[in-house]
Amino acid sequence: MSEKNKNLANYLSKDAHYLLACSYGPDSMALFYLLVNDGYSFDVAHVNYHLREESDEEEKSLRKVCKKYKIPLYVKEVENGAITDNIEGTCRLIRYNFFLDLAKENGYDGVLIAHQEDDLIETYFLQCDRGAIVDYYGLRSVSSYQDMTIIRPLLSYTKRELLDICDSHKIPYAIDITNSDITYKRNKYRREVVSDMDRARRDEILSEINAKNSVHLKLINSLKNLDLHSVDTLLTLDEYQLQNALIILLNETQTYHALSRKTATNINKALLSKKPNICINLGEICFEKSYGECRFYIDKRISYSYVISMPQVVDTPYFHFDLLHNNKFSVSSTDYPLTIRNASGDDLVRVSDYQVKVSRLYIDWKMPLKYRPIWPIVINSEGKAIYIPRYQKDFTPTESDYFYVKI
Repeated sequence: MSEKNKNLANYLSKDAHYLLACSYGPDSMALFYLLVNDGYSFDVAHVNYHLREESDEEEKSLRKVCKKYKIPLYVKEVENGAITDNIEGTCRLIRYNFFLDLAKENGYDGVLIAHQEDDLIETYFLQCDRGAIVDYYGLRSVSSYQDMTIIRPLLSYTKRELLDICDSHKIPYAIDITNSDITYKRNKYRREVVSDMDRARRDEILSEINAKNSVHLKLINSLKNLDLHSVDTLLTLDEYQLQNALIILLNETQTYHALSRKTATNINKALLSKKPNICINLGEICFEKSYGECRFYIDKRISYSYVISMPQVVDTPYFHFDLLHNNKFSVSSTDYPLTIRNASGDDLVRVSDYQVKVSRLYIDWKMPLKYRPIWPIVINSEGKAIYIPRYQKDFTPTESDYFYVKI
C-alpha cells in the first residue's frame, strides 16, 4: 500500500473538530497518537461495556492519557449484566448511538473509527462467507449513520504497523483477549488467515475488492435512476437487482442493518401479495408496503401524552398545535383540560353525525403504516375524542396551519 495513502490529510482537516471512538486497543490508541502528533482537534469517546474484568482498568488508563494530552473524554458506562445476547450487535448499537448523541450535542465534523486494513479484509471474507447482500465490499473510508459522518482514516495501515507505532512511541494500549476466541468467525479469519498474509496476497485481495466495488457501483447508479419506492418498479427487477434496490432503500434510514437473502425473499413475497398494507418487522427497522409504495423506516414505538389546561401554542416533536388561533375545530372552555396523545386504532372519533374507528379512517386516508403509531388525537375533559388531524399525502405545513403532524 502506498505511503501516500497513509496521510491523514487525505481524510481530515486541521480546521475541523472530530470525535475519536477509542476502545484503548492498539488501533484506536495509534490513531490517538497520530492525531495528536499531526495537530488535529478532537475529543474522545469510550464505552465501558463491563463485559471483561479488565474494562475498568482500561477506562482508568485512558482517562490518564486524555488528561496528559488535555483531550476531553466522554465515557458511557453500560450497566453490568445489561448485555446478555447478540453481544456484537448490541454493543455496536450502544456505541454508535452514544457517538450520535455526542455528535448532536457538540457538532463534530465526523466520528473517527480506527478500523485498519486487516479489518477491511476480514470484513470482505465474512461478506463472501455469509453470502451477504452488501452495498459495498469491505469497509468505506467515509460513510454515515443517521446524518453522522463516519471516517476511517487508517484503512491503509496494517494491524502490525499500528502496533509498531504504539510500541515505538511508547503509546499505552490494552489487548482484548476475547479477540483470540476463534469461536467467533471474524477472529478465526483474523488469526488463521489475515494476520500471516504477505503484502502480495493483501494487494491481490484489495484489488479484487476494488474490482467488485467498481462493478457494483455501476449497478447501484443505474438503480438509483428508478423510482425504487414504487412496488411496480421493484417487481420488474430480477432477484439480484431487487436485492440491491432493497439495500438502497435500507440505506435511506442511515443505520447499520444487515439484509439477509431470506429477508429479501420475504419482502419479494410481500411485493407480490395483493394485500395493500404489509409490514415486516426486522428489529429496530421495519419494511413497509403501503398502497403501491414501499420503504424501510426506523421503528420508533413512541408513546406520548400532553395535557393542555388553557389555550396556548403547543409545539412537540410529534405535532404543532396553535390553540390561540385555532380554526380547525371548535374547542370550548369546558373541553379543557385537553389531552393530546397517540391515537389507537380502536379509538372512536365523530365524523359528521356518526362515530367511526380511527383504524377505519387510516384505511380511508390510505395512511402509511409507519405514521399510525405516532398519529395524534385530541381528547376533551370528558374523555371524548373531539378531533384527529387528517392524513394527506405530500402535505407540507405552512404558517397558516394551526395543527399539523410532524412526519
